[in-house]
Amino acid sequence: MGKNVEQCPLCAFRFFTDYEAPRAQPTHVANADILTPEEDNASRKSVAMLLERKSTVDAAIARAEAQITRMKATSARLEDEIYTLRAAYHPVRSLPDDVLYSIFDWCNPGLAADQTARTHFSSLDPSWTPWRLSTVSRRWRALAQGYPRLWTTVYANVTLRYAAVPRARVIDRLREYLKRSRDASLTVWLAGALNPEDIIPLIRDVACRIRLLETEVASTVLAGLEGASFDRLEHLRVDFERQFEDSANVAPDSDLVIRAFKDAPRLINFEHNDGDCRIPIDIPWTQLENTSLWYCPFPGLTAAPLKNLRVLRIVTELTGTVHWEDPGLRVELPFLDTIHIYLSSFLSIGSIFRHMNAPSLRHLALAAPSDDVPEMDWLAQVPESITDLTVACARMEGMAPEAIMGLLQRARRVQNIYIGLNEDVLDGVLALFRASQPSELLPELRTLRTNAAKKSMHFVQQLVQWKMSGSERLRSVVLHQGGESTEDWNAEQASGQFTASTQELDADLEVRFEENEIIEQPDVFQTRLQRNRYY
Repeated sequence: MGKNVEQCPLCAFRFFTDYEAPRAQPTHVANADILTPEEDNASRKSVAMLLERKSTVDAAIARAEAQITRMKATSARLEDEIYTLRAAYHPVRSLPDDVLYSIFDWCNPGLAADQTARTHFSSLDPSWTPWRLSTVSRRWRALAQGYPRLWTTVYANVTLRYAAVPRARVIDRLREYLKRSRDASLTVWLAGALNPEDIIPLIRDVACRIRLLETEVASTVLAGLEGASFDRLEHLRVDFERQFEDSANVAPDSDLVIRAFKDAPRLINFEHNDGDCRIPIDIPWTQLENTSLWYCPFPGLTAAPLKNLRVLRIVTELTGTVHWEDPGLRVELPFLDTIHIYLSSFLSIGSIFRHMNAPSLRHLALAAPSDDVPEMDWLAQVPESITDLTVACARMEGMAPEAIMGLLQRARRVQNIYIGLNEDVLDGVLALFRASQPSELLPELRTLRTNAAKKSMHFVQQLVQWKMSGSERLRSVVLHQGGESTEDWNAEQASGQFTASTQELDADLEVRFEENEIIEQPDVFQTRLQRNRYY
């Protein structure tokens, strides 16, 4: 037998690369002949030699596997050392301080570049962001603690279930934020059962630095802010939280909010929730652009200097009317672009339009749960400049179709319309459509939204046929769930049939069905409007 011997360069083990073991003669295997003594002795010696050789090879394999295990462990340790050493010259470590400061800004919602959005890109809890950044490294700790802007978003929230110790910790943390923010402008959220004796002195001391303020506290806290100077305040949101009041049924004084924040000459956005609120004539909010009154029982409007007002939102489901301190007053609002109103009746809405002139109005949304008042002459005061129109009312037994028809005839610039009216009213409007010149109605209409109720669908089908028969611009129809389906009417199925019927017009018209109902309740209306809030 021939063999070629080589030696392992690592362990000096000698192994065979070409080895032929002795084999019994084929004739012995085939014939089962008895081996001669010489052949038997030779075979036994070969077996003993091979067993010895196999044990040597097995021992070498064990040594090799042990060596491989040690080498793998060494490789893992080297990998850890490489990772550690590479971290020393990681690009983040080489970033200059000003770049890290910019990164820190993105962790702070109060410093967002777009103040119309409250969301921010940080995965950190915004109320603990500075503390979290301080735990990364000694350098980050020094930068975070020495960067005032990082400490400018202040949360002070104490729920009723907290004990005195957690409440004290909230105040201590608030003091730390105010101290480290130095002279930077502040974004402050106050909520919960805050002790007026603790919170009022702190807020008064920094009032001149607050840029955005949200409060959901007891009226006693607001009362303690009277006379404070809010020189930088631009965004103000006040919620009346009844659970924090001594008397749950007593709303704050109607002028409490105004008195507390009267000295805020830079105020741009004002939002008030669940409280009686008026804007007195002598208020120095000359820069006010955005006003939202949510669930205020009796919103009051005056001839306050609101010449810069661009957005007005009023949402309430409570009874009562929007009243003016001077019945003969007429307010000029030259820059007003958007009006969103949900009131108890269209009579209340009419009281607003009869007293204002808004020649630049573009976006108008009107909604009321019901109305049994036929006087809709105020619709004639709606300016012709509107491009986006929403009219929603679930039940308007006394509302004349002629009033809606008059509004549609005036709105010649409307491009997007959102209609959610009583079906009988729509039926009357459809009859007036047939008696008029359809081509003269809504000539710029591009998007139509309405519910998919039975009579509404008839209205939509007729309108689409009229608009698509000529060179009109209608491009999209959105149908909403129009109440519960009946045995002979299924809204989604009807929408599919409508889509098929539009294809016969050979027009490039997009038709969509959405399961959400059209605006009927104030909470739905408010949710839609809050998408465009200032934070």
